[in-house]
Amino acid sequence: MLVNVEENKIIQTINLFHQCEGVTSDGKQLVINCRKARTIVNLNDMSQTKLKGVGETHISLFQGNIYSTIYYENKICCYKETGEPLWTFQHKDIDCPEELTLDKNGFVYISSRGNNRIVVLSLDSKTCKTILSEADGINYPVHIDIHRETGMMIVSSQIKQTKVKKDYSGDYYHTAFVYKI
Repeated sequence: MLVNVEENKIIQTINLFHQCEGVTSDGKQLVINCRKARTIVNLNDMSQTKLKGVGETHISLFQGNIYSTIYYENKICCYKETGEPLWTFQHKDIDCPEELTLDKNGFVYISSRGNNRIVVLSLDSKTCKTILSEADGINYPVHIDIHRETGMMIVSSQIKQTKVKKDYSGDYYHTAFVYKI
């Protein structure tokens, strides 16, 4: 469903042929994702296109391209909105990539859960650099997002509990860190 949050009103209901495990939008299109299928919705006329050729765990949309992580293959991919592959990237600093997001300049930020890092990938997909790691408090990062206008980045992480009395969740609790990029 598309909702006008200011008026608390449903604008449009979208019927899908698959489940919804994630969405991304650039204001013109909406990409609805599940592990086995994807749908692109044109927000002008609400037409739907079944997207073929994109295999991923998590997705993000930027300037008409779809960016994705392939968790079990340690890959970052970029596709045209038609599903045609543009590039695939692998690097030793990317291990079990979860979510990804892009800043206003098109740099790709990846939460690399397998090695507790946040990695940034260049516009041309040729260079990557670890920008945050365990030394910065990053542990088991999964979720990441950037507010493109302000450059504020939020990253989920786990923190080891140091209290003597632990709650029901075990040795760790979840938190989020906010960074200015």
